Amino acid sequence: MGEWERVFRQHRPLPPHPQRGRARPPPRSAAFRCVLKHLHGAALCQGTEYQLRLSLFDATYHHFFGRTWRSSWRAASPAPPRSARATFNEVVYFHTSLNHPGIAAVVEVVMRAGKGDGGSQHLSCGFGIIPLFHGGSEVTEPATEDRALKLYHGTPRALLHPRFQDPVEKNKYMTVMEKSHLQYGLKSHQPLEAIFHLLPENLLISGLQTVPGLLPARGDTGDCLQRPRLMKTVTCYLERLFIQLYPSLEEFEEELLDLLNSDRLLQANTAPDGEEMVVRERRLHVGVHNGLRFVQAPQVAVLVPGAELSPGRCQGVPSSRARDAGQALVLRSRIQLSEMVPHPAFRVCFLLEYVFCSTGRAGGKALSGSARSEAADMRSVRWAVWSPVPGTGDTDVTLPLRGGARRGPCQTLVYRTPPSSRQGKHVESGTVQFHVSTDSEEHLVTAAEILCKDRDESKKPPTPSLKPPGLQLKYMVDPAFLRPGEQRWFLRYLAEHSLQIDVWDGDSLLHFGSAAIKLEPLLRQGQLAVRTYHELEVATTEYEPDGTVLGREALRHGALRPLGVRVAVRGHLHLCLANIGHPCEEMPGQLPSHSCIVTAPDSTVTAPGGRGYSLNTPGGRRTAWARRLVDVDNELEAALRSRRPEGWPKQRAWDLQVIDSYRDHIKGESIYQMLSQAITATRTVHAVLGTAEFFEFALKNPYSVQHTVTIEVDHPELSVILDPREWRHFKELTKSVTPVEEDMFHLREDLKPQVYLRPSETVHIPFKYQTFSADPAVVAAQGPAGLGTGANDKAHSFGKSGAKQTKLIQVSFQVSRGKPIALLRVKVEPQPHVVDQTFRFYHPELTFLKKTIRLPPWHTLPGTPVGVPGGQPEMFVRCSDPDIICETKSLGPGEPQDIFLKVAGGPSPQIKKFFVAIYTDAWLAAPVQIWQFYLHSLQRLDVACTAGQLTRLSLLLRGTAAPRRVRAFTSHPQELEVDPNGAFLLPANGIQDLYIGVRPRRAGSKFIYLNLVDVDSHQLVSSWLLCLSCRQPLISKAFEISLPAGGGKGCNKRITYTNPYPSPRLYFLCTNRPDLLQFREDSFEVAGGEVYTIGLRFAPSQTVGEEEILIHINDHEDKNEETFCVKVLYQ
Repeated sequence: MGEWERVFRQHRPLPPHPQRGRARPPPRSAAFRCVLKHLHGAALCQGTEYQLRLSLFDATYHHFFGRTWRSSWRAASPAPPRSARATFNEVVYFHTSLNHPGIAAVVEVVMRAGKGDGGSQHLSCGFGIIPLFHGGSEVTEPATEDRALKLYHGTPRALLHPRFQDPVEKNKYMTVMEKSHLQYGLKSHQPLEAIFHLLPENLLISGLQTVPGLLPARGDTGDCLQRPRLMKTVTCYLERLFIQLYPSLEEFEEELLDLLNSDRLLQANTAPDGEEMVVRERRLHVGVHNGLRFVQAPQVAVLVPGAELSPGRCQGVPSSRARDAGQALVLRSRIQLSEMVPHPAFRVCFLLEYVFCSTGRAGGKALSGSARSEAADMRSVRWAVWSPVPGTGDTDVTLPLRGGARRGPCQTLVYRTPPSSRQGKHVESGTVQFHVSTDSEEHLVTAAEILCKDRDESKKPPTPSLKPPGLQLKYMVDPAFLRPGEQRWFLRYLAEHSLQIDVWDGDSLLHFGSAAIKLEPLLRQGQLAVRTYHELEVATTEYEPDGTVLGREALRHGALRPLGVRVAVRGHLHLCLANIGHPCEEMPGQLPSHSCIVTAPDSTVTAPGGRGYSLNTPGGRRTAWARRLVDVDNELEAALRSRRPEGWPKQRAWDLQVIDSYRDHIKGESIYQMLSQAITATRTVHAVLGTAEFFEFALKNPYSVQHTVTIEVDHPELSVILDPREWRHFKELTKSVTPVEEDMFHLREDLKPQVYLRPSETVHIPFKYQTFSADPAVVAAQGPAGLGTGANDKAHSFGKSGAKQTKLIQVSFQVSRGKPIALLRVKVEPQPHVVDQTFRFYHPELTFLKKTIRLPPWHTLPGTPVGVPGGQPEMFVRCSDPDIICETKSLGPGEPQDIFLKVAGGPSPQIKKFFVAIYTDAWLAAPVQIWQFYLHSLQRLDVACTAGQLTRLSLLLRGTAAPRRVRAFTSHPQELEVDPNGAFLLPANGIQDLYIGVRPRRAGSKFIYLNLVDVDSHQLVSSWLLCLSCRQPLISKAFEISLPAGGGKGCNKRITYTNPYPSPRLYFLCTNRPDLLQFREDSFEVAGGEVYTIGLRFAPSQTVGEEEILIHINDHEDKNEETFCVKVLYQ
């Protein structure tokens, strides 16, 4: 038995009650973590072994579902007073979307008792019920401490009795076991949501069990579900696929149709009526299964008999057999499986499905949709599974098809061919054959090496690694999914912009630094592929509280840096960029001339969509499946079910009467909708943050008399352009040739614009849509995915953002008495925007951040006009958050311009994110740059200290609603010590001290960041900003030595120290430059009045210059006694 078969058979859950599956759409699944700890009871026998069994139960329908989980056997031990206790401490994980108060988890206590024949038997000695949801269909709030579960006498099978009542407290047939309970803990477990695609619903599983697709747990816990980590995926391509059925495709389908037709007549209990079943379609379902569930929904492809294909299209079908090529089912496309994982339990599953329909008596052909006597019938006929062999590469695969009563991964009944009378044995099931190839990152890099071998060898690293890096990201830019002209925009983006990379510490959640790289090397310029290697500096910028911040252009190499800004290199990031071209069938066209004029629709009235109509147009066929009225309207369904008479004839008459009344009721509304649609025009706007979308609406007066038309817009982001100067500006930008009319609009008292129209006159109404609020969905789609995404391979598709949220805006053009003469529906589709720079500030909580950012020279900004009369243009800014004060300040002609920000910080550890758009035109048509800002709110702590001396203080930690296992991390571990140093338990709603010790290495002002992180959920609990004001210690002695520069072995020196006290003392040594000076001993003890010689080891320096090294001599309390200064001259 293979690994997939073993996992599949051991974890087949029982489905929920059929009534539970009718909820559409299904609610979001909730993840749980249940800890079964101790079993206490006076009825427990010491030395007897007990087991806990956990099952899911639906009290509404008296139905057990899922799969029962069993713990290990544990013996009961004595526990005072006069009771026994069995310790389990086992953790169970599961998730379910059945968020109903009747859903619960049932715990059964089972004991293992001996039998007379020397064997053993399992006896149920009690059970308990754990509720999962309360009345509001919400997850039961997690307890701040462990709960005690009441146990009932008997077996959980008592819950299936028809007299069982819910809730349990009202059931008089259930008796509580006195002085017995189970101690447990139940809470939601969000990390489990990341593996919903690997773990089926309602499957109870322990963290110690193996889930195919997950990496083993870190450390010695062994619980891989506490913080699950996904294995890396490999993309597989299946091509040249065909299926052969035996004895032949024609005979197989003929026998199958005869059996289906006989079954149809048997169910209808009628004689042959001239109708028969025919094959309408042949489908193949292909998906990846990990033994527990399909990782993604199986792909569905249509198979075509080889005889129907033109010559040359059956390339994968072998031609050695006489009629195999014509009798095979061929797949004409290629299947891409991007969710494959190199694990023995991962299999590729195939399911062959036939779609049948019945035909009429005449002609023997399938009737059209409206004339078909019954709906299409789908039957599964064959299935197969394939286990890829790692490392085999491209290969041809032949698999036997399965059928019959064997349970398959699709959980459907599969047709089995009956015995053949000619051969006297079962007919062979058939085979599926295909060619498989894999596409991993190793293959991508290898292809880039082959295609780019003519490039300069000096650009390659000395020893390129063939192993995949820690993080791989692959983006597919397919012209088939791009709008016309969008590919040219994307290439321009690569040529002009940079990729910004933020580096974070995954454990401490501290920002490590940032790096940037130009995207221009990704342009292939006609080559098949390009690849470049880069070593990027990961740098961080530290700001003083009142320091002026400069843009990235002003901080380039050689530019002047302001006071209070320090850039430090924290490390280097090794990056490989590759761009490999693939042939595509159709190339995107040039950007069409997009008309800015929206015309009103003509007088043709079309039927409204969405009602299930079937529309056949001469240019093409548009069809939609018919739907019953009760499925379309809930009000009608309720009316049909209420007060329905008995008997079929009366019910039929009642239904027709209700439907007729319903049609009369909605007739007026339907007519109004159709008339409104006749005067409605639609405009689609692809909105980008800060960019104005301009268009004009051609409004015509349909009457023979003059009218004053009032324009009403139901959204503030869409407005009518009233200023003719602004109207003329946008017309010049869009090259629009329609006339501009001065003073065309008049504002009513409610500020709604009005326009006067003569009889049958047509005017163009200018509109502008502009948003300055960042759509959360768009921000999430383009911004950093967070710190918990992991390092898995992820394939992204450019231009297919699933997070877009369409917005509909209604514009009404009304005459007197509110009568509309035209309607405009603006469909807004948000698009991701470009981020040119990112700023990150750390500031004390609940205070205002005031920053001045100096703009770079205006001519360096991309998109700025060239040759502006009058010199430097005026710049304008707008912020995405209306609560933030953002304005520009000009210091005079020829002087730089500054942006002033005033932001209100929130409570710690809140992070505020907003955007600032920069413009060079007064009408704010399109921003020349968009800046992204992060404001981290931290608790401020001011510390006055001395360099080289330890200053101790404590922080007060307040517990949350639930106990947490936390750990403190600092940005400068060499200068800040914490106690406790490791992970510790923060009690719920309690108070605990965190002791810290600060030992700065140099005098001056400095910021140190301190984070308190939940090590289990990987969440930030609290964060502090330590503002150090460090003074220089008193220098008691000064020395000067000379050392050679440029390497060498270093130098050993000795200095003496005299104990000024009459008693022996213990002293500790430290320095501000541990990279240049090491001590022979970090501590020493010297008698009173005695002299001690301190051994020094000076490290060599690679550069010429001088360094001042401080030697701090501290007492047993780490208070500074003396400080020596050694000036080292490297010559």
